[in-house]
Amino acid sequence: MIGVTITFNHERFAAAVAPSVGTHIHPSGPNLITAATSTNLNGFLTGNRSVGSLPYADAPSEGTWLAGAEIDDQGNGQPVWVAPGTGGPGGSLTVREIDGSPSVTATVIEFPNGTLTNQGGGVVRVTTVTGPAGPIGATGPTGATGSQGPKGDKGDTGSQGPQGATGATGSQGPKGDTGDQGATGATGAAGATGSTGAAGAKGDKGDTGDTGPQGPAGATGSAGAAGATGPAGADGQGVPTGGSTGQVLTKTSGADFATAWQTPGVGGSSDLLSTLTAAEISVTTTATATISRMHGCSGTTSDYTVTLPTAVGNAGKLIGFRMAAGLTKLVTLDGNGSETIDGTLTRVMWSGEACILLCDGTGWTKIAGKTRPMACAVGRSTLVSGDIPNNTVTLVPLNNSILDATGRMADTATGQMLVLRPGLYSCTGVITYSDAAGTNPMGAAGFAQCRIHANNSSTVLIATNDHNTVSWTPITLAVVDYTFAAGDSVRMYAYQSSGVSVNVFTAGGNATTLTITEVPTW
Repeated sequence: MIGVTITFNHERFAAAVAPSVGTHIHPSGPNLITAATSTNLNGFLTGNRSVGSLPYADAPSEGTWLAGAEIDDQGNGQPVWVAPGTGGPGGSLTVREIDGSPSVTATVIEFPNGTLTNQGGGVVRVTTVTGPAGPIGATGPTGATGSQGPKGDKGDTGSQGPQGATGATGSQGPKGDTGDQGATGATGAAGATGSTGAAGAKGDKGDTGDTGPQGPAGATGSAGAAGATGPAGADGQGVPTGGSTGQVLTKTSGADFATAWQTPGVGGSSDLLSTLTAAEISVTTTATATISRMHGCSGTTSDYTVTLPTAVGNAGKLIGFRMAAGLTKLVTLDGNGSETIDGTLTRVMWSGEACILLCDGTGWTKIAGKTRPMACAVGRSTLVSGDIPNNTVTLVPLNNSILDATGRMADTATGQMLVLRPGLYSCTGVITYSDAAGTNPMGAAGFAQCRIHANNSSTVLIATNDHNTVSWTPITLAVVDYTFAAGDSVRMYAYQSSGVSVNVFTAGGNATTLTITEVPTW
């Protein structure tokens, strides 16, 4: 085994070649270690196999060669180098490979099995040493089949194997004797209903059945031939048949029952409003109006719309509407489709108003009625102290409702008024400025403004300047007419150039107010 290193007492002996079978390895003196087989030498040296107590080497000197006689290789002794070391005689033995791994240091080398034989002269022989079983080697190639050996003895009968697959059906055997009658089996489930068989021969006529229920009426037969005219009956009376919507029953002569349906004329001796004398129709929610009738509108739940009947075919006819005193909501009259009422698609009415509309066949015109202007006034209930900065357009917070006939125009939470019905309105604003002492804060060069804006500050309707002297408290006034749309808002803003922040004054007769009043046009 090339490369085996044996060290006794830190003095290493390196054999140049692997000792063969029977090789004696000894340091000096008569004691020998003899390898039983060449393959076991490295095994028991590195595997800690015990061969008893080994003597330590007593080399002549470190770093010298031992004579070949020290290793008996069947006549081929090899010199062994004694490695330099610092250890002397001791009780340990190190066995390792030349490269240092594996390495074992011990005082006893043990073998798991085998036989130790004292050969005399200090020699112990290890024989029949069996190392641990190595891993199973790979399967070798299959050898050639040998000749068949002699027939062996009959073996024991084995256990019954599993049932084999069913064989092919054999030919029919002869008929056996009839067996005994078996017990009656349970009745099986009913099978599916078979197809209907052919109709049997007609049976004898049965008894007459009960009368069936009345069948549905048959179709009306064709009219029979006209009969001969009968004799004239006695004079009848009542309302004649025929007529159309809007017509009236009129006497045609002084004779009894001389009446006919006629359309009222316009002008002349006919009464234009005679068709509106029928009972008033009550309306409290969304509805369609009836031609030639008066309608009384009331309600407190929500705003609603009343649609006019079509103007087509109703030329010369009237329709009327009256807004009840207790009405708290808005009622919108809406022309049918694109038909208009005095040029607009809709008209908004509120409590206390009325109108009579005349149809011209394409639309409607107001010929009579009453309009109540919508109006609102708001002001300040307390002094606005120091809230109008110098040279800054500032909203005047109007928090006191002075007049609001509809109950829905004054918005004191935001200091503005809301327009409910589109149309022309007259707007008037008044702002009274003062300092903390209630005197004129402007000075000779200062001036103050009253500004009226529509829709927050996006549209300025008017801004008036009041150039002042030092002798009186400035009061600014702004008046303007403006056409609003429904839903527009109106606010009042202040502007002053006194050089300091000033008050908006409310004491005594010095009012700060904003008023808008509708100018009736319908």
